[in-house]
Amino acid sequence: MGLAPSTVSEHLSVLAGADVVTRHRIGRSVYYQLTDSGRALLALLSGEDVLRAVS
Repeated sequence: MGLAPSTVSEHLSVLAGADVVTRHRIGRSVYYQLTDSGRALLALLSGEDVLRAVS
């Protein structure tokens, strides 16, 4: 994507603070996963069925 790792990290921190993603650290790696709220937001923005996205 051409973004600096620090930029991506900062954006992901904001998303985690908004409960859109959760983060899990394994060793030196950090993994991010969409929450139900994140899936619903993504579905809403893409025009998909929001209820189907979170079930």
